[in-house]
Amino acid sequence: MRGAARVAAFAVVFCCVRSASAAPEPSVLFPGDAPPFAQSISAGWFAVCLDSAAALAPVTLSAKTGAGKKPVVASTGCKTPVVFLRGAAWLAAGPLETVTVDKQEASAKIGGGEKETNLWVTAEEPNGPHLNVERGGLTQFFWTQPKALWDQWEVVWAGDIDADGLPDFVTRAWSEEEVDLHNARALFLSSLADPEELYDVIGGPFERPAGPDAP
Repeated sequence: MRGAARVAAFAVVFCCVRSASAAPEPSVLFPGDAPPFAQSISAGWFAVCLDSAAALAPVTLSAKTGAGKKPVVASTGCKTPVVFLRGAAWLAAGPLETVTVDKQEASAKIGGGEKETNLWVTAEEPNGPHLNVERGGLTQFFWTQPKALWDQWEVVWAGDIDADGLPDFVTRAWSEEEVDLHNARALFLSSLADPEELYDVIGGPFERPAGPDAP
């Protein structure tokens, strides 16, 4: 992600080390991931499923042969999955409310009102581009993983996955030149964030900074 936007003067930028008080991370997989299962079939998963209306749907995961004859995750119970999750107390089958996403070239706005969440990208060399996430005057940033190169991105879907009243979202980042990052996805969950943060992220190519320095 690349862009020239900067944190507004009124914003407070956070870049904090994860504390022990945050909720434990659920297991997360994305469509197209390499299957980590020891067995051929893995039960107990839910999908953010967009078959008709958005919903959390129970699914069974297995491995199938994907592009290049490599094994990838496949699901039974959802034809249009966004992300697969397992192991969180809030996971239960039921409808999900989709939040609108207004995507511009280097930014995106999720929802509106007091829960409006703004995303934009900033190019900082030599560390590479990073993602900024802002809501209510507070801004958190996420570095790209080391040496990761990507030049295109989007918000795949947004809605309240973890039932805490705040929008969660899935991003996709890709580059025509970097094969390993083709179609890389990340899940941003508000319930996993520390009290002074907005989100924790699972997936790539993003990571939370481990030190106090902010862009």
